[in-house]
Amino acid sequence: MTLFRKASLVATLLCFFAIVGTAAVTWINFRSYVSEQLYLGAQDTAVSLSLTVVDAAQREDIAQITQLLEQVFHQGNYRAIKLLSNDESLLFEKRVEAGVEGVPDWFVRFAALEPAIGYSDVFVNWQPMMRIEVERHRGRAYADLWALCWRCGYWVIFWGTLCTGVALLVVRKHLKPLRFMEKQALSMATVDPMVALSIPKTREFQRIVQVMNRMAGNLAGLFEEQISLVEQVRARLHLDAVTGLGNKRYFESRFFALAESDGVLYGSLVQMVLQDFSQYNKRFGRVAGDLLLKQAAGRWQKILDEIPNSISAKWGGGEFIAWLPNVDQEEADYYLVSLYSSIVELPVFQQSDKQNAIHIGMAWGNYGVSVDALLSSTREAVRMAQGKLCNGVHLKVLSAEGRQCPSEYQALGSLAWQDVIRNRSNEARIELQTQPILNLQKRSTTCHEVLPALSFKRSLIPENVYMPLLERDVLSFECEQWLLQQIMSFLNACTGNDDRFIIKLSPSSLQIEGFVEWILDQIRSTPHLAKHLIFEVPESCLSFLLAKIQTLATGLSALGAGVSLGQFGVGWKGFDYLSTLPLYSIRLDYSYIRGLQESHDYQFFVKTVSRIAHSRGILVFANHVCSEAEWDILKTLGVDGCQGDYLVPPCSMVAKRLRLYDLIVDNSYLPIRVKSRAAALS
Repeated sequence: MTLFRKASLVATLLCFFAIVGTAAVTWINFRSYVSEQLYLGAQDTAVSLSLTVVDAAQREDIAQITQLLEQVFHQGNYRAIKLLSNDESLLFEKRVEAGVEGVPDWFVRFAALEPAIGYSDVFVNWQPMMRIEVERHRGRAYADLWALCWRCGYWVIFWGTLCTGVALLVVRKHLKPLRFMEKQALSMATVDPMVALSIPKTREFQRIVQVMNRMAGNLAGLFEEQISLVEQVRARLHLDAVTGLGNKRYFESRFFALAESDGVLYGSLVQMVLQDFSQYNKRFGRVAGDLLLKQAAGRWQKILDEIPNSISAKWGGGEFIAWLPNVDQEEADYYLVSLYSSIVELPVFQQSDKQNAIHIGMAWGNYGVSVDALLSSTREAVRMAQGKLCNGVHLKVLSAEGRQCPSEYQALGSLAWQDVIRNRSNEARIELQTQPILNLQKRSTTCHEVLPALSFKRSLIPENVYMPLLERDVLSFECEQWLLQQIMSFLNACTGNDDRFIIKLSPSSLQIEGFVEWILDQIRSTPHLAKHLIFEVPESCLSFLLAKIQTLATGLSALGAGVSLGQFGVGWKGFDYLSTLPLYSIRLDYSYIRGLQESHDYQFFVKTVSRIAHSRGILVFANHVCSEAEWDILKTLGVDGCQGDYLVPPCSMVAKRLRLYDLIVDNSYLPIRVKSRAAALS
């Protein structure tokens, strides 16, 4: 029971007992008063009659005495009048047995007034000759008592209601600071600490609110310091201070982690070299050199921002490098020319002595190309560009020899992919798989990630291979709609299932108008399934989709579902959103997990992030755990759960499959449409 209810109950009971007690005392006093008045009235009447009939008694005129007594009996409110001789013989008696009118019998039994009988002797020559007994009728007294009860009842109800209402208002007003302090304390543990703007007048509450405000301010400052510390650590590890791009360590950790986690690479690796940059630095000074790097990095990044999930960095000195995932050969050539055209327009490269100052080499490989082959081919392409003895570029296309992937992956490249999704009789099906995220301490399942694998020519192609191609053709959101509907159907069929499922949402889907509202409507229509669903969005899309993600997270949190951030730590946006977004979990990017046991810097980063997340009630998961050493070190860093093929590989969830062709033609069950889809696929 809350303090308000307890205080209200006590105040109500006190008011009730005070008013009822007052009514009870009034009843007792009035009843005693009525009884006493009845007795006094009967006694006075008896004395008066005894004095009145003295003369008649001397004459022994009993007829006159009885006549007088009868007249008095009829004129007064009496129950009985008796005339007795000295030997107690009855000379006269007048009695009425009429009931009490207007008063319930139960009340008469409850009040139970004692008989009011008065006695008086009639003296003749100082000798008692006879005795008169008078008994008052109690009907009038009962009627008065009954009327008093009604008045007291109205009094109790009116004043009881009034006093209780006033007491509740006073209690509510004085306990209002406590309710805010409760929210304030909760906010200190989960979200951004709240500060009370209005200070209560009650001295005790005033002091508590002031102390809580100081605590909130201190916690907010501490949280900002922790956020700043983590951002500084990330910047020291991965950020180039001059250009604002990632550094060599950042690129290597992400690129090699991407190759290991995805298993298959498809795209282009491009490297730019500013020839003799060290000589330029010495000749014109460090400030001019830094300015040139900033200008080149700005134009470099502007082109690469057009490519989803691209990775760019300053390799060192005057060298830049970038990974362009999921681009075909024509797109690779287009971006290579765009990068060169954008950077060569810088004023410094327009000078006559700078016609051999910029060289860009690119290597493009289809599915299955190795990391070593990409790196060596990119360096070779740069050397070939430098061999032209002028500003220029060179694109090297890797051959298919030595690829370590099934031949079915080759069908996912460029024009062959279009044939796959447009052919009505194709064999491509989306099959639902799940992979559990295990609790680090108990090794029990925390939740499951839904993995829609592509079943094609007797091979299962993971989603990170084919999903970018669906995104490019504006089809990923329809796949995610179908995925959510299948998960909800599965949960409806499996009653008593307490598992939670993580469903990934792509940035391209979130950008579609109405997609977020469609998800919220689906959850509202089946509120009993909300607790089973977690929607994951990549952290990198916070920089341009923060408003939609805020709407999604707030709406899902209110409905009982959750939102998770994937690929945590790879974006350059500050971590202050952890205090405003109602998140269920964050998943650390594999670049921080790969070789974690050998990097004290990454260990510090993971441990600090875990502490910050836990202070906000957010779970921390690690992705692609590949060894027992990584598992053991993550236990000590505060991570809540881990996922990886080393722990539990993915397994099929339901037999339901979706034909890719249906995403284009037979999709009447999907409420959202993309008007540009037909044009995009025509």
